[in-house]
Amino acid sequence: MKPVLRRELTVFGLFAIATGAMISSGIFVLPGIAYSLYGPYVFLSYALAGMLAFIGLLNFLELATAMPRAGADYFYTSRSLGPFIGTISGIFAWSGITLKSAFAIFGLSVVLSDVFSINFYFLVLALTFIFVALNILGVKEATIVQVVLVTLLISAMVLHMVFGIYRINIVHFKNSTNFSLINLLSGTAFVFVTYGGLIKSVSLSEEVKNPIKDIPIGLISSILFLTVLSTLYTFVIIGTVPPKQLGSTLTPAADSATIVLGELGYFIVTLASILAFATTGNAGIMSASRYLFALSRDHLLPPIFSVTIKKQATPVFSIVFTGIVIVMSIVTLKLEYLVKFASATILITYVLGSVGVIIFRESKIRNYAPKFKVPLYPYLPVFTVVVFTFLFLKAGINAIEVILIMSIISILVYRFYGKSRAAKDFALLYVMKRILSERDAEGLLETELEEIVIHREEIPKDKFQDVIRNALILDIDREVEFSELTDIVVEKIPFDREECKRILISSGKVENFIINDYFALPHGIVGGEKRFFIGIVRSKNGVVFQGAGRKVVCVIYIFSTPDMREFYLKVLASIAELVRAKNFWDKWQKAQNVDEIRKLLMKEK
Repeated sequence: MKPVLRRELTVFGLFAIATGAMISSGIFVLPGIAYSLYGPYVFLSYALAGMLAFIGLLNFLELATAMPRAGADYFYTSRSLGPFIGTISGIFAWSGITLKSAFAIFGLSVVLSDVFSINFYFLVLALTFIFVALNILGVKEATIVQVVLVTLLISAMVLHMVFGIYRINIVHFKNSTNFSLINLLSGTAFVFVTYGGLIKSVSLSEEVKNPIKDIPIGLISSILFLTVLSTLYTFVIIGTVPPKQLGSTLTPAADSATIVLGELGYFIVTLASILAFATTGNAGIMSASRYLFALSRDHLLPPIFSVTIKKQATPVFSIVFTGIVIVMSIVTLKLEYLVKFASATILITYVLGSVGVIIFRESKIRNYAPKFKVPLYPYLPVFTVVVFTFLFLKAGINAIEVILIMSIISILVYRFYGKSRAAKDFALLYVMKRILSERDAEGLLETELEEIVIHREEIPKDKFQDVIRNALILDIDREVEFSELTDIVVEKIPFDREECKRILISSGKVENFIINDYFALPHGIVGGEKRFFIGIVRSKNGVVFQGAGRKVVCVIYIFSTPDMREFYLKVLASIAELVRAKNFWDKWQKAQNVDEIRKLLMKEK
């Protein structure tokens, strides 16, 4: 059974992680550098970058609600374009988010070093260690810290803006000689790193309690709020800090606050910048580590990267490795290089996500069932591909050179480790099959998407108990073969019996029904209307799957008609969650009769 992550993130937690991941150096440090390169109207670049990030997000929302999985954009790319491109995408995304987090920890270390006169490199090590430890403790604990920090951070920024807007000097925006469409777009590419936290938050979608609703609400509200906030905040900074000072400072927000509110303003914004850097560093390590986890779970990286601590269910080695790379990058890379490379990788991620939507839509895969769909398809995904490719090319030759280096590293990783281990089924194959009018692709992706949909759906406890209360339960006191057991159960199914048997005994299907060493879940959609069936079988001596060479002690049959598909998926999801409960299988074997089995299933839910 593949390792899974615990679902503990609420919509508020997701909003806090996404917002906190975006409010950092991009707002507190970058405006000064961006002003020196692109002029006073760079605040419009923040607005344009935010709008484009929102449009690009729509593609990821479709993919995330269809496939809420760790390492989101990597997962979508590998399932649409295959493991080779997926490996490149995953390593790109991990490196981009890691460098953005390094940018934040760099900024935090600079501020604290200046305020408390502590050695800069000691602070880099200490802060990275703290964020790594916090993330190892668990997503729930890290999210609580994130919510508190983001609330304080936004309050400080709003206070600065409310007083700062009355001190704006409009002369700072006049007589600009370097305003042009090219500068606007180049500035947009440069500051796009500000919104990079949005996509890295999607990488946590597997850990969201209710991904169908919470992912769209949490992320859309975050990007819209942050676009307005960052645009206005940058406008206030440019309008209050003298041009010569702004063009040469690495602390533009603190300089502005000092002008607006004096020493109190300096203290408030310095505290806000500390909170901003902390939230980005924390969220960045949390998100980046999920890419390594996802690559490892797909056998594209060594298995140690997907090892989780049993109690916290966090990928400990992936978190530690990400922390090590953050420290190394701060020590070795120049600040401007960090920003451009991080922006470039994030732009590539948006391109691949948009391509993924197009390929999944055109593949016509039955189990690709997003709850949120990109509007104006296919025009919007095509538009995002074109625009983000253009912005990537505007990121500069240095960023492109590093991208090529990372591509070579990714290719080597795939060639010498992942190629012989990765699954070969992906959505582009289904598109090609359609074009060539062939019957079927390999089918592995269909199976995996079905498993994801099952894990995504939920059913209320009372409705699930009604299902179990009315379920057929058999307790067999001997070893039995699956084919024989199926004959027994099918006699009690209120559907076409031959169709049910054909679904269950068909070649290549039986092995897919085995979930773990204890449990098998044969299921399917059959013809008819408004009918649902669940049959639960226990055999203490085992049900034998001869074709797979395995034996289980529990088999649960589930069938429904097409119009009951949503309810059917929710029951599958509830069953899959129920059997993961602690000591469930000990209790299952100790149950004395059918009534105790029924009570156990109702109680555990």
